Amino acid sequence: MEDRMVDLLRHAQKELNVKPEILCEGICTEEMYHMVISGKRFFDRITIKRLIARIGLDNAMYDNYLHYPDYCVWLKRTRIINAILENEPEKAELLLTTYFEADKNLTDSRTNIEKQFEVFMGLQVLRVKSQDEYEKDAKVKYIEALKYTVPNIEDVASGKVILSPAELCMYIECSRRMNNTSMDTMWDRYVWLISYIDNSLYGKFSKIKVYPKLVVCLYEDIKVYINNGELIDFEGKLEQILEWCENAFELLREQVSLLYMTEILEIRLELLKCIGILGVEDSRIAETEKYLKVLKELYSEYGVSTYMTNDAYLYRESGNFCIGEVIYKRRNMKKMTLKELSEGICDERTIRREEKHISTMQKYYFEKVFDKLKINPNYIDTGIVVNKKEQLELYQRLCIADNAFDYMKVKELLEELKRQLPGHPINKQIIKRIDSFTRYRTGLISAEEFLQALKDALSYTVEIEVLDGNLDEIFFTLGEMLIIYMMSEAHRNMRNYMEAYKHIEILWNWCKELEEEELESGRMGIYDFIMLHMSNLLGDMKRYEESNNISTKLIKMGLVYKNSCSLHRYLYDQAWNNNQRKLEGFDYYKAMERCIHLSQLNGDVSDELFYKKDLMGENTT
Repeated sequence: MEDRMVDLLRHAQKELNVKPEILCEGICTEEMYHMVISGKRFFDRITIKRLIARIGLDNAMYDNYLHYPDYCVWLKRTRIINAILENEPEKAELLLTTYFEADKNLTDSRTNIEKQFEVFMGLQVLRVKSQDEYEKDAKVKYIEALKYTVPNIEDVASGKVILSPAELCMYIECSRRMNNTSMDTMWDRYVWLISYIDNSLYGKFSKIKVYPKLVVCLYEDIKVYINNGELIDFEGKLEQILEWCENAFELLREQVSLLYMTEILEIRLELLKCIGILGVEDSRIAETEKYLKVLKELYSEYGVSTYMTNDAYLYRESGNFCIGEVIYKRRNMKKMTLKELSEGICDERTIRREEKHISTMQKYYFEKVFDKLKINPNYIDTGIVVNKKEQLELYQRLCIADNAFDYMKVKELLEELKRQLPGHPINKQIIKRIDSFTRYRTGLISAEEFLQALKDALSYTVEIEVLDGNLDEIFFTLGEMLIIYMMSEAHRNMRNYMEAYKHIEILWNWCKELEEEELESGRMGIYDFIMLHMSNLLGDMKRYEESNNISTKLIKMGLVYKNSCSLHRYLYDQAWNNNQRKLEGFDYYKAMERCIHLSQLNGDVSDELFYKKDLMGENTT
């Protein structure tokens, strides 16, 4: 929602002490910015997201519920980006052309930011189609694209403008193609660029979009001088590049990302061997070779390019939902009439027109309707309802402790959260879910008591009978989906596979709807955790082929969209299924070795130990 993002922008700009004139350079006037911040005028969503990106916040994370016009723009852009990432340049080209030819009033497609998007995406399409043709146009086109929002490119080096990750990528591509650049000039430019990122406002989610790419560009460019024997202070510069390479590697590893990972690993290996030749042996060589081997094998097996073929990922956004569709589905799921939903809020026609995409509701009515439907209108990442920044920070600390299985810390933070949070049903649901899970994992309640607690938690926002219904259309929040998943997983752990299937089937059907609409990659986080559970469960039910089909699809998705989070888990499902089927020629040891190596790459220690125990026959489940 634009109002929420304006609030976010206002607070971040002041907290980070960013001068409005620098933030707005090339995008809007300072006067316009102040009018928007004070609520007198409005920015379009794309402009707000660019400003948010410039102050270092990952704009892919800030949305979720969009009015129909903005949802259409998001959907069209997502399909263009996905077609490029999936190496379908002809499809992307058609979608790009259609996007800018149709609905111009709806998409406001001629703003400078949108013109930049058009040129940049056109270049990525060309890069996928033909590297030679791409290089012919790259310099001119990157300059053209960047100048739409950074009219004076030379101002970047002087600090008169700050750049979003997408703009910085364009600047990198422009600067590396400057003519008659000496080795010293080139080196100094990259040192400055690394420093720019290190000293920028970028958070880790923004930094990962450009830092690994920059290291790869640096090494590609400096290798020309290495090969020509022109590199002065050979050993010192290589050690410096290796340090930057290590930073990129750890950044990718922390975020379980494969963006330029193969290239970073190859650079790491070359540098380690080179420095080893100069007299220093390094144990990281074997580790790097191991990671490269497993990744290259997977890319080859699944027909995905081993190396980055485009930078369309820079414009990817989180999965968003259309407000009108959410209201319609949620209202019908709760068996509410328009009259019941609108009572005490607005006229029935206001909601009906939103559902039918005729007009959009004002913020006040939208928030009241969502509140009545037990949905957080500011569904930004967490779903929790807060009225103070400190409450959100406390909840984030709780989530970190929960993910680390630090149950003593969870209990301590949970008690504090209970005291601080507003008594909203959504907050009660979250607290009940975390509290019951902690008690179950520490043996304080039985599986049956845990299941009842989960039902109680779900009932804060949704009638439990919904799970037994045959609804054609549903809308669950992420928090509700998590509870339904946990109910299914609890039954699975008790080997009640049919009950587990019954609970998760409603979410699996929702995933199938995403597939029909080609939106599964646009909502990959939610889709992935549901499908991973389905893969596990179907294997337990001896539906091995169905389980393997899910794993195969999700492994390829992870490789295409450069997300390594669940790769080793899907590979384990395949290995387990194939071992159970006693497939002729299947090498279980090799399959498990892959799982171990990928879990090590991600830093998933608990999974690594599980796989090693499995190989030794120590696992009992």
